[in-house]
Amino acid sequence: MPASDGPGRARDRQVAAGPRGARRDQDRGGDRGRPLPPYGEGITYLPLLDIVRQLAPAGRTALTTLVGGEEEADLVADRIAGAVGLSATSAPTAETNWAVRKLFEALARHRPLVVVLDDLHWAEPTFLDLVEHVAGSARDVPLLVVCLARPELLDTRPAWPSLPDSAATVRLEPLAEDEAAALLERGLRARVVDEQTGRRALEAAEGNPLFLEQLLAIQAEHGEELGVPPTVQAVLAARIDRLPPAEQTAAQWASVQGRVFSRRALAELVGERNRATLDTTLWALQRRELIERDPRAFGGDDGLRFVHGLIRDAAYRFLPKQTRSELHERLAGWLERAAEQPLGEQEEVVGYHLEQAYRYRAELGRVGARERRLGADAARRLDSSGRRALARSDLPAAVNLLERAEALLPRDDRARAELLPALGTALTEAGRLSEADRVLEAAVDCSRVNDDERLEAHAVVEQLFLRIQVDTEKAMAKASELGERLRTTFEASNDARGLCKVWRLHALVHWLEGKCLAADAAWEQAAEYARKAEDDRERADILAWLASSSFIGPMPVADAIRRCEAIREQVREDRRSAASTLYPLAGLYAMLGRFDAARERLNLACRTLEDLGFITVVSSFALFDGYVEILAGDLFRAEERLRLGLSRLEEMGERAFVSSLTALLAEVLHRQGRQDEAKVFVDRSQETAAPDDLAAQITWRTVRAKILATTGQMGRRGGPCAPCRLPRRANRLEHVPRCRLDRPR
Repeated sequence: MPASDGPGRARDRQVAAGPRGARRDQDRGGDRGRPLPPYGEGITYLPLLDIVRQLAPAGRTALTTLVGGEEEADLVADRIAGAVGLSATSAPTAETNWAVRKLFEALARHRPLVVVLDDLHWAEPTFLDLVEHVAGSARDVPLLVVCLARPELLDTRPAWPSLPDSAATVRLEPLAEDEAAALLERGLRARVVDEQTGRRALEAAEGNPLFLEQLLAIQAEHGEELGVPPTVQAVLAARIDRLPPAEQTAAQWASVQGRVFSRRALAELVGERNRATLDTTLWALQRRELIERDPRAFGGDDGLRFVHGLIRDAAYRFLPKQTRSELHERLAGWLERAAEQPLGEQEEVVGYHLEQAYRYRAELGRVGARERRLGADAARRLDSSGRRALARSDLPAAVNLLERAEALLPRDDRARAELLPALGTALTEAGRLSEADRVLEAAVDCSRVNDDERLEAHAVVEQLFLRIQVDTEKAMAKASELGERLRTTFEASNDARGLCKVWRLHALVHWLEGKCLAADAAWEQAAEYARKAEDDRERADILAWLASSSFIGPMPVADAIRRCEAIREQVREDRRSAASTLYPLAGLYAMLGRFDAARERLNLACRTLEDLGFITVVSSFALFDGYVEILAGDLFRAEERLRLGLSRLEEMGERAFVSSLTALLAEVLHRQGRQDEAKVFVDRSQETAAPDDLAAQITWRTVRAKILATTGQMGRRGGPCAPCRLPRRANRLEHVPRCRLDRPR
């Protein structure tokens, strides 16, 4: 999988990446995700966009053709198109991962496929998750994923070297002495460098091929006595500094785009006066092996790239801050004008360039009205990109983009009050609860400064969702107290999204209180407002909750089945929600004694969720396997399924569902007459169940009561009755008439 990225070996590494004849260079084998730019923070799927451009230059239609023979081909194409900005759809990251894997598997079934991903150390965590999913889940196809990265990638993904048996890590160590000597010999033959100078360069390079190549190049180009710079960065800086003016300017201005750059964009930046000689200048830089053509990047002859990322960095460092700011702003404008369709994922790139333009001017102390407008425009782009990332559950990117947007805005800016609740939601979902609470408190304050009750209500709702996780009882009471006022505020501004949130909050409170019917009614309201807000993802999630409510609540079984089947049809394009609906459906069919139908739905749900990578969810939902088999009377199969789910959760370190699984397993063991074993699991459930986890708390108490009754220890836990002093384990018919104070609650 990830390979250490020794400087200067990029081209050799690419050729050696896969089996002979398996690559698609010159239409012969594989697809390449272009190097992620140094400004790639938050730009999750940019390398995927480049791969899609190579595979399907005609866009969405070509994607559908590529996967035409696959099951759910339209959905696969739709998910990928949405991820790379070829359509307006937005899907959860798990579905994007699944779709990309399906695409690669479809291509590899026709001929061996090599996918090469450069500079993966720049990648967002969510893109690394995609790579991990593809590498770990693709089966029975000749697919090779080659990841080129610096060693620091393994600081963020230390488990990658121990991925499945099909994965391997190749570290590129410094060149051995004989290898470095061979490289020197080639350099001596190609350039006018005397042997003594070459040997001195060989010693200084210490096996770093890029260092050696650049030392030799600088000597060959200038023919002067070579003073050996102390680092590869220094020698690159020296080489850029000695370029002819036109070449130096072209390299520096190209570096603003990143390691890969567009000739058309560079022509826009250099201006009309230098445009006529630009091709000659670029050809000179190619002869010096500082840049090379990259026809895959933008199509045709437009794409070029720096031979190494360090060369790009050296060129960029020469630019004064004022020039950097001007070039970033002009490049952002060109990207918008050149876009042939809505920016989508590219909006993050535009936002980055505007952000850089603002920051460099701020560092120079130039923050007037024009600069503030520039910062506000950058914030708007990053905010929009962050919300898209949040909608697809790409939490690292969402937090990154929204935090950067917020930092560009004045503290009392209304746009900041709009943005902060979304940032709070992203932090909450990422589990960074204390940070989320501070952000949402700031959102409330900023809304009050702007005298905007609607924005304040949004911040308060998100704050209540957060605090229910931290102090459930207190937050639930606060939610009940504020609920009517929040709803009135959203109704006054006709805010469908806000009304959806407040009804979801009501539903959650009722659900935690065990009031299933009230929760059901609140979710119905929330689903309707999600429809009005045209938020299909939110509505699908709410409808999945309604399916669970149908199973647990008082609705007659036949009606509940009809409702769940209807919900499943409505959410069929949201594969996770559709699969989640199958679990309560399985339980309902089991209640009718239709156990084959129940097991069929459980198997389909399990296959779908495992295909998406939701192993934790599948293991947690082993509860439904247990329920179905208990109703079917197959206690041994129920035990097997529950133990399997429990062992998986323990391996993952997941604790939230362990208490419920152990309690139900105790019930199964009790029914088998294995009371001592059942008691072990009751005790374990008691230890692990959260105080507000009603399902687990009720189940383990119920099983404990059954065990005590079965073993003749009815009164062991209660001791004697205080009013009459008779032992409670005595026959209730004798006790109750004599002591009417001792009534069961």
